[in-house]
Amino acid sequence: MIPLLDAPVIPPKSRQAAAPATTEAVAVVCAYNEAAHIEAVVRGASKHVPVVVVDDGSRDETAEIASRTGAWVLRKPKNAGKGAALVTGFRWAVRNGYKAVVCLDGDGQHDTEEIPKFLDLWRLGHQAVFGNRMQDVTTMPAVRLAVNRLMGTTVSTLAGYRIADPQCGFRLYSAGCLRSLRVKTVRYDAEAEIAVQVARAGYKVVSIPVRTIYQAAIKSKIRPLIDTIRFLRIVVYYSMVRHPDWKGTPPV
Repeated sequence: MIPLLDAPVIPPKSRQAAAPATTEAVAVVCAYNEAAHIEAVVRGASKHVPVVVVDDGSRDETAEIASRTGAWVLRKPKNAGKGAALVTGFRWAVRNGYKAVVCLDGDGQHDTEEIPKFLDLWRLGHQAVFGNRMQDVTTMPAVRLAVNRLMGTTVSTLAGYRIADPQCGFRLYSAGCLRSLRVKTVRYDAEAEIAVQVARAGYKVVSIPVRTIYQAAIKSKIRPLIDTIRFLRIVVYYSMVRHPDWKGTPPV
């Protein structure tokens, strides 16, 4: 069953003190119960690009805080998963004429001051820019490090392109990339699937080192057993087919 992809739009309740550096691209921030962190994420990202927050069925004040801080908000009625939230944001961004989307998580783990690095590479002609946390793993928990390395090797094999960190949510996609996607997954496995589709489609991809801010108060929403099973389903599917069929999420 394909989840509801569009969501009611809540306009910003305030304006940022200064206009973003560019309006060609937009930040899509997926958030689920991130009331404690979303204000800082929106304020940081808004220095560089306009911001839309996809509130994935939060039970706290994530949507209200994001709107009050100056973001557009797409409020989904119930939690549908990270992948479904991303597609909701992609559809909104492309339909509103943005040429590129910068993806960030709503928990504050991505350094918004690095957004210009993604935009610079996009302007140089790269159609997808993937953040790579694996060049500095001194602060990464050991279990997450081992899983990320295994997934990096597996996804790179499926994609036919070296993707060191396929689970990093800090990325940029051109509008052309987004129009070509047919996403079958709706949870955290979607980022790995999108990486495979983008690379197999022949888009110009580059990875760049990014800093990750690990905070003790932040609890990962990834469920190791269930999400590992979901990832394995991607591996099996893309090991058998070269191109995705047309049963995935419709184009943006």
